[in-house]
Amino acid sequence: MKTRNILIAAIVAGLFVMSASPLLAMERAENKGKGHAGMSHASKTDTSKAQTKHAKHMAELKQLLADANAALQAGDSKKAAGLITKAQGMIEKMSTDGVVNNKCPIMGGTINPAKVPANLTRTFNGKKIGFCCAGCPGQWDKLSADAKAKKLHSVMGK
Repeated sequence: MKTRNILIAAIVAGLFVMSASPLLAMERAENKGKGHAGMSHASKTDTSKAQTKHAKHMAELKQLLADANAALQAGDSKKAAGLITKAQGMIEKMSTDGVVNNKCPIMGGTINPAKVPANLTRTFNGKKIGFCCAGCPGQWDKLSADAKAKKLHSVMGK
């Protein structure tokens, strides 16, 4: 039962990453370069490379989860757990490459999630949040948890 719950959690996490990562990967590639928290744009080639890399990681993750499911169906819970652990590691690596947002929750400016310096980040509800400039983290710190959630929600997926 415990292994089955782990498999379900891994599949859910995998689906989350699969739905969110293409947008973040494209935004990272488009914002590659210099400037205000990575606000300059890159070429279509960089975007294409990011999409290709993402597609490769997603194929590997899908295969790991399929193999884990097959192992579980065959009664090999040890193998299934090992494959799930590997998939979870891939998901963790993909989700911690940078901040979770590609727009500043205070000013709304575009940021490069992979290049936001540590002094322009805060952790909120277990997520690393990035800001566009030195003034924004201080303004963020003054907000209530509800206001932070609303600000972050307003810039996610844009």
